[in-house]
Amino acid sequence: MARLESLGKVHNADVLIVGGGLAGLWAAIRALQCRPDLSVLVVDAAYIGKSGHAYFAQGQLVTWLPEEDDLDEWVEDVARGNEWLCPQDMVEDCLKNSLARIEDHERFGIRYHRRKGTYWRQLCRGLTKVKLIHSPRIGGQGMMLALRGEALRLGARLMSHVTALDLLRDSRGAAAGAVGMGIRDGVFHVFRAKSTVLCTNTFSFRSYFVYDQPGSGPVMAYKAGARVRNAEFH
Repeated sequence: MARLESLGKVHNADVLIVGGGLAGLWAAIRALQCRPDLSVLVVDAAYIGKSGHAYFAQGQLVTWLPEEDDLDEWVEDVARGNEWLCPQDMVEDCLKNSLARIEDHERFGIRYHRRKGTYWRQLCRGLTKVKLIHSPRIGGQGMMLALRGEALRLGARLMSHVTALDLLRDSRGAAAGAVGMGIRDGVFHVFRAKSTVLCTNTFSFRSYFVYDQPGSGPVMAYKAGARVRNAEFH
């Protein structure tokens, strides 16, 4: 069997994160908040901080405020809007933690619109209860660049313009990193890691407004034996 070094440029990390959008940068930040001693590497096919759909959005985020909103009503609203196909326990968990993530963003320098001492929000499109908070000046671009800056400040390594092709697996079949290729120079890369987190874009037959979801992350996970679900969930 050929040595990895003969196949391409080899990179080592404690944690490899494939995908540098909103989820990938947050995964890097959280890993380093919990373990500052870790070597964390983020790899993305585009420029990290300007990749993923969040950069092109308005920076609006669903935010549940415990003192103002009824949690059960919000969970039902999301479930009904997704034809009751989404896992409601996951929706509830996301809503409960949404305010804490907004407060984290504010510590990273992102400012959200306030009126009369509370966050100003507006109804989410297609729903009747769920509301969105937004940053009036920086939008999705500023939010993503702020997260990139925080990841770098904590010590994450970022590698842009390299697309992951498949997962590496060890002799037991466990994920041991990934392989990829530079989309600008064609250089082959081998990423060895103790933990691998897939944060690529998904695929969904219901995402009629998005046309650039190749589903590479779920495919890599499925090929490695992971259970894949929620393709029907926006």
